[in-house]
Amino acid sequence: MKKLTSYLLAVSSYITLSSAFAQTRDAWSTIKLERKITKPLTVFFNQEYRFNENITELGLFFYELGAEYKINKAIKIAGAYRYLNKRRLDDTYNSHSRYYGEITFKQKFKPLVLMYRIRFQSQLLDFIEKSNKTVPTNNLRNKVTVKWDLGKRYTPYISGEVFYQLTNNSRREFDRVRYYVGIDYEINKRSEAGIYYLLQREFNVVDPTYDYVFGITYTRSF
Repeated sequence: MKKLTSYLLAVSSYITLSSAFAQTRDAWSTIKLERKITKPLTVFFNQEYRFNENITELGLFFYELGAEYKINKAIKIAGAYRYLNKRRLDDTYNSHSRYYGEITFKQKFKPLVLMYRIRFQSQLLDFIEKSNKTVPTNNLRNKVTVKWDLGKRYTPYISGEVFYQLTNNSRREFDRVRYYVGIDYEINKRSEAGIYYLLQREFNVVDPTYDYVFGITYTRSF
């Protein structure tokens, strides 16, 4: 029965991802390096590139440095600084600084693993443009993830995330949502790779955008 469940989940994930990739317009690639300092404390470095316009141009890229601390098996806190560059219409890039703090709760109901993460983030334009936009853009992000722990090297998952706008006092509301479906694969004890499909859309805005993204990830522990 367990083998049949694993097989059905694998086939279902493959069909879902295959049909989704046919609509892909963007592609994101992420590399994460992490180092355990003590048993509960880990530092990490992330590097991500986001290609858009049918994967013909680099729309955004960032570098991120942070740390996470496991309070216990169910609760983890983390914080990071992100330096990102976003493409302008004239094909130049403007730079931003982002800071965030988050807390994650995890609970296992075999074979399911439920995770809830809440993150506060603040972003500010850098250098010359800072004087033109001194008020940071603040968001509260809520993300729920369901993973299937099959006792195998691969782990399918689905998740959803909503963004709540905090900056505008007159219109504090939800303005963006993301839906994920993906699979992580454990290469060995120190390396993991993954693929996912992401649908992102805006709402409560005048001209909402829709993004269809194929993503790949790689994590290396030292």
